[in-house]
This record gives sequence, C-alpha cells and structure tokens, in this order.
Amino acid sequence: MALTLTKITADRAVADEYLAGRPEEPRRGRTSAALLTWLTKHDGITERQRHQLRSMFRTPGFGQLETAGALWLHEGPTAADELLEVLPHYLYDDLYARKALPVLAAMGSHARPILDRLDQFIASRHRLAVNIGDDDAEMRADEMMLAATIAARNQIVDDLRPATGQCNGSCGQGHR
Repeated sequence: MALTLTKITADRAVADEYLAGRPEEPRRGRTSAALLTWLTKHDGITERQRHQLRSMFRTPGFGQLETAGALWLHEGPTAADELLEVLPHYLYDDLYARKALPVLAAMGSHARPILDRLDQFIASRHRLAVNIGDDDAEMRADEMMLAATIAARNQIVDDLRPATGQCNGSCGQGHR
C-alpha cells in the first residue's frame, strides 16, 4: 500500500513513514527496497534510510539485487567496486540477471571491469541453466537474456566513447 500510494501521490512522506516503521537493519523487504529506490530517484534518502539500504544490500539474493540500483543512484562511483564484486555472481541466473544487468548498464564506464564476463556470456553457446520445461520457451528466455546482455554491454562501451562517438581505445575492442 505504501509503495502504491507513494507512486500515485509522489509524496515522500508516505515512504518516510513506512521506512521509519521498519528496522534500521532490515534483511529483506520488497516494499522497503522499492521505496528506497523511489526515494533515491526523487528526493534522496536520509542517513537512517541509507543504513537500511546498506543493510538490505549486504543480504545476498533478490533483496541485494533490488537495492543495487538504489545503491548506485545514491552513492555513485564510490559503490562501483562493491557492486562489481557482487553483481557478476548473478549473471548466469535468468531471474537474477534481469535485475543485475540494468544496474551494470547504468554504471556505464564504471562497469568496464565486467566487460570480459559479458563477452564470455555473449560468446557462449549455452548461456543459462533454464528449466522451464518447454524447449521453445527456454530458447526464447536465453535469447532475451542474450539481447539484454548485449544491450548492457553496448551501454557500458558507449559510455567509454568520447562525445564524438569515436572509441578512444578504452572499450576493449582493440580499435581507436
């Protein structure tokens, strides 16, 4: 209810009140993660909310992925090493990778160290361990993940190029 009301009214007071009623060190909570993300995209977060965000990010799993984007939005490049340590572990899972890839793409050139992993994933003939039970659905899931990975990679590489659109050699593709 708090998330819906916050999105409809764009009133941070609803989000603040909800988060104030949560522990300072929550381990999980989709609503809390979504509200923290909303706040980082709009007005920013308080120090207590930063503690909540950090606590949720430290817990591996979906909560970690749901807060990774908010962590990047709030802390920016200072969180890059920490995000690059965590997010690659999720790239070979179709559900988790869908949350990790947009964060890596948003990081742009700060995600450059992950390019080799993305290239390996793209070049691999068997990318995901998907067990949907339908070969066509599994192939579509793999193709969708491939497209998302290529898009994330392109966004990272594009961020490495100067405004002229010419590569300065730092994209890892061996051209200038």
